[in-house]
Amino acid sequence: MSKKLSVLLLIIIGLFLFYWFQLKPTPNSSSTSQPTNLTKQKTEEIDYLQTYIPKDSKSGSCWTISNASANDKAWRCIAGNSIHDPCFEIDTNRLVCDIDPEVAGSGFVLNLTEKLPTSEHSSTSRELYWIIKLANGTKCWVNTGTADMVNGEFYYYSCDKDNAVIIGELDKNTNLWIANVAYLNEKWEEAQKREKIEILKVWK
Repeated sequence: MSKKLSVLLLIIIGLFLFYWFQLKPTPNSSSTSQPTNLTKQKTEEIDYLQTYIPKDSKSGSCWTISNASANDKAWRCIAGNSIHDPCFEIDTNRLVCDIDPEVAGSGFVLNLTEKLPTSEHSSTSRELYWIIKLANGTKCWVNTGTADMVNGEFYYYSCDKDNAVIIGELDKNTNLWIANVAYLNEKWEEAQKREKIEILKVWK
């Protein structure tokens, strides 16, 4: 073997050993994956407080407390032929309806044509959340009328994507609560697929 070939072979062997030791796991390294940020989180419960006044406005009235929220400032109201629930008091003559808490300036001001009723808010047997945000970014709004059913099971929340609904009660046995999500067909009559999804936030 020529001297040049021997030197080249030694260089190749040296490079191989260098990269092999660089890639080899150390005794203290772990083969298990680290927890994701999601697994360290906890479902956030938010007591909603109306802090801004939207640009749009309508006239209407409120006849009872909210079916969607246990918040003591939340009411069930009507403007024109449309029911809005919840609407949140901002003063004695105005409320704000159709809010998305994560969209700046959303909703409209409801200017009252008559005084709010004297009915007092009281606690209910079921905790009410008017919006639920899932880990995949989907938002689900509580149904304010009679609970609907699919495949013999009640669902209380309808979501803004893929005809999704939340079946039954929320699973609160972990830091991140779990929702049993079903995806319905186009007629909303049958569940085509189901999955369990973590809940990031709830507004009450």
